[in-house]
Amino acid sequence: CSHHNCLYISDRGYDLIQLVELGNTSVTNWSVNYKPSGLSVTRNHNLLVTLFDTKQIREYTTRGELMREINLDDSIDWPFHSIELSTGQFVVCHLGETQHRVCVVDTSGRIIHSYGGSPGSSTGQLNSPFCLAVDKLDNVFVVDCNNNKVRLLSPTMTHLGDVTLPDHQLSRPYRLHLDELN
Repeated sequence: CSHHNCLYISDRGYDLIQLVELGNTSVTNWSVNYKPSGLSVTRNHNLLVTLFDTKQIREYTTRGELMREINLDDSIDWPFHSIELSTGQFVVCHLGETQHRVCVVDTSGRIIHSYGGSPGSSTGQLNSPFCLAVDKLDNVFVVDCNNNKVRLLSPTMTHLGDVTLPDHQLSRPYRLHLDELN
């Protein structure tokens, strides 16, 4: 987080969030009681933690105080990553036994829009969406791991295209980060 000049680390082995203050390298941590899978920073510079085991998103202050807990829709099986949109809603990627999707959810966890369904490689399908990035227009970049692609979706979850790299084929991409400043 550039605002708080710190580094957040999710520790799934101990169900912790580690906070490293970059100015003095002091480390503090707090328990989230479940497996944290994805981290992102909100517009208010709080930490958004996606909890794989409980189908929840939790928002914490930089000192580990729980601000809110969002219980996701029951159809969202194993959430991996979530990001707050400029609307105050959230985009979440998840997979499960029958669905691999990206969903826009409101502050109560209710699905507003979604993209995907049964896992596959056709347009409209995803296969292991593990990570997200969002640009300033709320367009969503999705790592579609088992399809060897990065998909680009609109804020209403319309497929806008795929990110392609000249002379390079992706092989099981897993994470991405969008640096809008540069």
